[in-house]
Amino acid sequence: MKPMSPPPSPLRIVNVDAWVATVELDTPWQIGTGPLTEMSATIARVELDNGVVGWGECLAREAPGATQAIVRELLAKTIVGMDAWSVEAIWEKMYRTMKIRGHSRGFFMEAVAGVDIAIWDALGRSLGQPVWRLLHGERTELPCYASSIMISDDPRITAAEAERLAAEGWNAIKIKVGRGAAADLQTVAAARAAIGPEVQIMLDANGVYRADEAITLRRGMVEHDVRWLEEPVPVYDLSGYQKVAAAAPGVPLAGGEAEYAAAGFLPYIENRYWDVVQPNVSRAGGITSVRRIALLADAHNISYAPHTGASGALCMAASLHLAASMPNFMIYEHMYVDQPLQHLVEGLPTPVDSLIAVPQGPGLGVDVDEEALRKQCRI
Repeated sequence: MKPMSPPPSPLRIVNVDAWVATVELDTPWQIGTGPLTEMSATIARVELDNGVVGWGECLAREAPGATQAIVRELLAKTIVGMDAWSVEAIWEKMYRTMKIRGHSRGFFMEAVAGVDIAIWDALGRSLGQPVWRLLHGERTELPCYASSIMISDDPRITAAEAERLAAEGWNAIKIKVGRGAAADLQTVAAARAAIGPEVQIMLDANGVYRADEAITLRRGMVEHDVRWLEEPVPVYDLSGYQKVAAAAPGVPLAGGEAEYAAAGFLPYIENRYWDVVQPNVSRAGGITSVRRIALLADAHNISYAPHTGASGALCMAASLHLAASMPNFMIYEHMYVDQPLQHLVEGLPTPVDSLIAVPQGPGLGVDVDEEALRKQCRI
C-alpha cells in the first residue's frame, strides 16, 4: 500500500485587521430605495506566519467603521493562532461567537465575510494557486450581464441606454425599476422595443413594492420576455414572497442580496419563492458560507447568480472564483456603471462579448499594492 502523504504544515494566522474605504460618486446611482451618493467597503487583512497576506472585502453600505470594529475587537481575537487550512472550522468559530447571542445577520456577518475571503486569498497565495482551483472549479470564463441601467423618469432615456449596451455586444442587461408598476411597464416596453427580442432583460426592484403591486408588475412583464424580476418585495416579507410566487402568470423571481447565512436562504429555497438565488459573497459570510448557500440551492435545482452590486474589486474577484466552481452557476453580474471601489486593486478582468475571465493568479488573482491601498483607506 502506498503510504499516505503527510498533512500540510500549519499556516497560523498571526494578524487580523480591517481598513475603511469610502468614496464619493460623481453621479449618484438612482435605485428604487433612493439615490446612492457614496460607496463604502471595509477591507479585511489577514496575515499568516509564512509572511503571506490575504485580502477580503466586507460589504458596508453604511457605517463601515462598525464592521471594522467587529473585525478588530471580536473576530481577530477569536481566530488569531488558528491554522488557516481549517477554513471551515475558522468560519464556524467566528459565526458561533454571536449566533448564540442572536446576531447572525447585518454588520457581524459582513465582517465575517471579509475575513473569510481574506483567508481563502492567503491560502491561494501560499500555494501559488487561484482560489477557484482550491474550490475544485474548472471554468476559465463566465457568462455575464451588464448591470445596471439606473432609474429614470423618462423611458426613452432607459431605452437609449439599453440600445447602447446592446450595440456594444451585451446580450443580457439589468434595469432598475421601482417607480410604480405602470411606470415600470412603460420603461421595460420601451427598452424591449429598442433592443429587440434577442437581448435578455432582468429587472431589479430593490424590494420597494408590496405584494399586490409586485404581482401586477410581474404579470405585466410576461409579454416583454423578462428573464427575472429581482427583489420585488423586501426580504423580510416572507408571506409577500409567497403571494408573489404563487400568482400566475409571472416571470421568474430572483433574490438574496439582502439575505445572510444559509439558514436565512432556506425558506426561500425550500418553498421555491426564488427561482434564482443571489447571495453577495461580501455580505453573506464569505466564500465558505456562500458556497454552502449555492449548494443548498443546487440540491433544490435552483440556479445561483452572484450579486456584486455596489461592491468593490475584492468582492467581485471572490465572486468570480466561487462562481467558477459552482455546478448551478447561471450568470455573473458585471457592474458596467463605474465606481471608484472597483479600482482599489489592480487586475480585475474586463468582460468581452458578454464573457468575463476568471482570474488565474494566486489567491483572488488581483494585484494588491498595500502601500497604495493604505493611502486610499482609513486605517
